[in-house]
Amino acid sequence: MKTIERIKLFIDYKQVSLTKFDKMLEAGTGYIGKQIKKNGSVGSDILEKIISVFPDLSANWLLTGEGKMIKTGVFDADTPATGIQFASQNAGYIAHTPDSTKRSGVTKLAKSDPPTDPPTTFLTPRIISVNNDKEENILYVPVRAAAGYLKGFSDPDFMETLPAFNLPGLNKRTYRAFQLDGDSMYPTLEDKEIIIGEWVEKIEDIREDHVHVLVTKNRGVIVKRLLNRVKERGYILAKSDAMDNRNQYQPYEVYPDEIQEIWYGVSHINFKFKHPTDMYKRVNNLEADMAEIMRILKAGNILPGGINGL
Repeated sequence: MKTIERIKLFIDYKQVSLTKFDKMLEAGTGYIGKQIKKNGSVGSDILEKIISVFPDLSANWLLTGEGKMIKTGVFDADTPATGIQFASQNAGYIAHTPDSTKRSGVTKLAKSDPPTDPPTTFLTPRIISVNNDKEENILYVPVRAAAGYLKGFSDPDFMETLPAFNLPGLNKRTYRAFQLDGDSMYPTLEDKEIIIGEWVEKIEDIREDHVHVLVTKNRGVIVKRLLNRVKERGYILAKSDAMDNRNQYQPYEVYPDEIQEIWYGVSHINFKFKHPTDMYKRVNNLEADMAEIMRILKAGNILPGGINGL
């Protein structure tokens, strides 16, 4: 198999058009298509560009045909590239079973008969964004874009439409920001608040009873507190933090084969200053009343030393 044939295989794997591929390589329009059509060859400068733009592609496979087409691992922020980049060795995630490796998601878990030895599930963000300093951006998914994100999180054109930003201290890993819709997590998180999540590599890495963002096939983007019960029962329990209307937001099961992405909540942004709760006000008033009582007692020499004398 010639190098141009392997390039065609890689293009098909990435599911990008020839025009888009040429654009990403900054090559002339139709260049790759012409080489594929006549089974021609490409120059070393184009090969170097392909390897640079697609860090998940194995250079050894591209040049010699040996080994696997896709590297194991994710995009390295030190790779000299900017903008939207493919970050994964696969579309979605890979389930590693004891005797085989299967693509296209986790083997469906029987809801009535959970496995005694569940597969280890490796999740990968399909696309990331980097700035001119080769640092990963935080892509922001507002409520209005959440529905499109379910289909577009593997589409570079869609991901380029999302706002991107950076925050101090959040530049060593892969992060994504999501806007909440609803009050199911109140008082922990408010409606329209923004939660910033750190990419979770494996379902086994879910942090017990902590807030996560799940991107799911059936329920969309959800923000819940998670209990990982995959090993014992075959599912993850998603809980709300709602205090006043807990009956409205009952816990529910999420099965591994429904999950597209997991993000562990590390920070949140709220553009409103919260008012103190009623209990907080009562404590403040009680402290003020106690201070006044102590002042009167001290003034009447009833309590030498005042408050500090207690």
